Amino acid sequence: MEEYMSHGKASLGVDMRIVPVLFLMGERIQDHVIQQLDSRSKIYDQLCTFMRLFIDVKTFEGRRYNGSRFSAVTCYMKQENCSEKEALEHLGTVIDEAFEELVHEYLKPNRLPHACKRLMFEYSRIMQFFYGTSDSTNSSQRDRIENAIDCLFTPV
Repeated sequence: MEEYMSHGKASLGVDMRIVPVLFLMGERIQDHVIQQLDSRSKIYDQLCTFMRLFIDVKTFEGRRYNGSRFSAVTCYMKQENCSEKEALEHLGTVIDEAFEELVHEYLKPNRLPHACKRLMFEYSRIMQFFYGTSDSTNSSQRDRIENAIDCLFTPV
């Protein structure tokens, strides 16, 4: 499971998505800030852990029917010799703990500018929105786009 998570976190490409946005936020970003946003950063690590597990759990059903064998769910089932239900329950708890730790890191004062921490926190919330709004774990991209358009443009 540890090996899967280390490769899985890297495969997300969070740094490739976050760093360019930092330069477009309107604040001047110092070199030390960029150097702090690596895998050793607690907030970065929690974001990657949360995202990898969240995406794996939310897409597990669809991936299984499409023939994909690797996910955090299957790795945990194999490692702990447990059922799918037990694995999903355990990973749900780990996801909740990772999100709580991410919130803690976001709110904790440190040397990272607030805007950088907020970007990482909001990125996790965007992932929750796009993967967590459907009733089905394998909803199509079209359904997610339609849901986003409804949320953005439908009057309350």
